[in-house]
Amino acid sequence: MMKIELNLIRPNAWNTNILTSTTRKIIKQRMIAGGPDGTPPIIVRKVGEAYEIVDGEQRWRIAKELGWKYLDAIVLELTDLEAKKMCFSLNKNRGWQNWFKLCDEMLKDQQAGVNVYAAYGDAFTKEQIDQILSLRMVTDKVRTALEKILMERNVPLEYLHMLTFLPPEHQEEILDTVVADIKGEDIAETINFHIEQVRRAATTEPTIQLKTPRRSAKT
Repeated sequence: MMKIELNLIRPNAWNTNILTSTTRKIIKQRMIAGGPDGTPPIIVRKVGEAYEIVDGEQRWRIAKELGWKYLDAIVLELTDLEAKKMCFSLNKNRGWQNWFKLCDEMLKDQQAGVNVYAAYGDAFTKEQIDQILSLRMVTDKVRTALEKILMERNVPLEYLHMLTFLPPEHQEEILDTVVADIKGEDIAETINFHIEQVRRAATTEPTIQLKTPRRSAKT
């Protein structure tokens, strides 16, 4: 471990981790209380004259906000693929992430000839990788709306994946309902309902009319 000046550190281009504003405030308070020497070290790799972050981007950004000069860091020798694999694994274990950005990164790897199932098999199951890659079928409009929600609320990968069974016009047809329900309190009920609707739509005529879930009376 070594102390590295903040101006020598840079973020990577593939970080998919999502940190809510509430969680970020908590991290910032802990960093203020602990100071530079009491903050857990970030993980970096040497790239040219700079140190590229593998884990700890938000700690680095907060340290800059606080006017700190350095952070403790663990320096590892990693290839691009090894760094991405570590980054994705740590993000998955820590909380939630932008599944759409993860899809973009895996697609780039595939286009470069990487076997993503072998490369990321330690972090994700084959089924999860299939689901992540399927998100390329989500329309831009739906993706944009759901990415905004992902910034404050975790939406299960399985739910996002099921939307890909719908033709684009049906994805956008139920978008307003999906967004409203995810923001509400009946998330589990909403997810189960729409998964069933998507399954039905996938096996019937594309003109199927998707209905909103009937809410049970609350006592």
